[in-house]
Amino acid sequence: MFALPPADEAMLKKIFSSILTGFLKTGFSEKVQQQMDAAVSSTITVYQRISSELRATPAKFHYTFNLRDVSKVFQGILMTKPASIPTESSFQKLWANETMRVFHDRLIN
Repeated sequence: MFALPPADEAMLKKIFSSILTGFLKTGFSEKVQQQMDAAVSSTITVYQRISSELRATPAKFHYTFNLRDVSKVFQGILMTKPASIPTESSFQKLWANETMRVFHDRLIN
């Protein structure tokens, strides 16, 4: 049997910051690149709060959240092209859309 402790917040930030930093350096504007820390921190905060406050119940069995959900947010962001995200505002809207797509769409009330 192989067991690992859950990743702490600093480790998650390091992992997802590395992924997003490498991607944003491929042609995105400096202002968009500066949004990276906020996007990573906010996504991890959303994940931690939703995981601790919205537990699975028999009526809400689909309220099971894990790190795969966090990675889906970043996978959605990684599918964009620099030309489609010219400003920090458009990056923020993209982040909000991906977060809603992954987390909010699963909530029922």
